[in-house]
Amino acid sequence: MKLFASCSKCKHEISFNSKHKSRVEFAKHDDETITLNCKSCGQKNTFKVEEIFAKKSKNALIAASLIFFIGIPFVIYYVDEFVLKIGGLYSFLTIGGFLLIPIFVYKLISFNEKVRVNSFNKKKPKNN
Repeated sequence: MKLFASCSKCKHEISFNSKHKSRVEFAKHDDETITLNCKSCGQKNTFKVEEIFAKKSKNALIAASLIFFIGIPFVIYYVDEFVLKIGGLYSFLTIGGFLLIPIFVYKLISFNEKVRVNSFNKKKPKNN
């Protein structure tokens, strides 16, 4: 997951990758703080776990969009090859069903990404 923190000097976002799915898990496996260097101004910053946040990954949305925009023509081509030769009402229902597959995959990827980001940003570790 791509995580972010804002530099205290220049307010530039510092990004880094983490395998942890929540702040609680992050604090449990790593320290309560993390030190990052700002690529913009070179400032060394120390962030508490509460100051770190997640954003939606552009890679996941790009993959979902590719599946959507490549999947629709692919489905239309194969529907034309197999289903339209039969004809009738069932062929139109089948076309509709097949067109829903790329839409469903796109929505599923987008929803999962949203849940991951909200889950990370929502849960905060308890201070002792």
